[in-house]
Amino acid sequence: MIRNVDPANDYFLNALSQLQNRLQLVQRQLSSGLRIERASDAPDRLYDVIHRQSEINHSGQVLKNMARVQATVDAADASLQQAVRVLEDAIVTGSQALNINVDAQSRAALAEEARSQHEELVRLSLTSTEGLFVFGGDEDQQAPYQINTANLNGVDRLTTAPATKLVLDFDGSRFLAGRTAQEIFDHREPDDSLAQDNAFAATHGLRTAIEAGDTAAIEASMAKLHAAHEYLNRQFSFYGSVQNRITHSINQGQQTEVRLRSELSQIRDTDVAAAALQLAQIQTSIEAALRAQASTTPAPNLFDYLR
Repeated sequence: MIRNVDPANDYFLNALSQLQNRLQLVQRQLSSGLRIERASDAPDRLYDVIHRQSEINHSGQVLKNMARVQATVDAADASLQQAVRVLEDAIVTGSQALNINVDAQSRAALAEEARSQHEELVRLSLTSTEGLFVFGGDEDQQAPYQINTANLNGVDRLTTAPATKLVLDFDGSRFLAGRTAQEIFDHREPDDSLAQDNAFAATHGLRTAIEAGDTAAIEASMAKLHAAHEYLNRQFSFYGSVQNRITHSINQGQQTEVRLRSELSQIRDTDVAAAALQLAQIQTSIEAALRAQASTTPAPNLFDYLR
């Protein structure tokens, strides 16, 4: 027994199926919060979604790297600020040692102060963050110096690795964000001899000069301390400029990330108000179509079953 095919009925069923598919799509968009959740949702916008997400991922990674570098630079900056104060204290110690009324006991106390100041500089050269030496250069897992009073600068140099690592900025450029302990505290001439502004040598030399009661040597150490103080201030300024650049870069990166996320949201995320209105309209259309179909479809009779 075969029924006749009713084109109007087929049209109604196809239209109803389309409405139900649209209904399911809008319901999924509302529940997930995403207008574009899979490639088939909007093939023409897929590239935009992938491109924005890739940019957001890149921006997030650069921000994370910048935050790590910022912590290292901040630690270096704080250490150098303290090192400058140590040299200022050493200059005061040297001035007191030049007083003609200094007795042996006072001289010994001043020599002890100079020793402490030298050791404090060495300690600051070993500043570390997250287990890495801030002034270690490219060999930041190894301590760059240790005390050895037998040497003219009062230390042993344990590494000679330069600082060559560059930091990636958001604009694609790269910049140097650090210097080594040798560059800062143990400045040397091209022939590797100790420079006049070598901070280690200046403080260690002051100690030995005071212990010897050698006025000429103390005066020579004072000249070196002033030179080292000026030199360390320049290193301090370097880290200040790096801090400023990192802060600017992080602010720029955060603004860029906010913009990219907003653009991605406009492309991909569900407009809840519009989707809710569309959902109501589809539901209304389905209900109206079902009522109309019910009112126009005649009840079956005996002849329908006999065809």
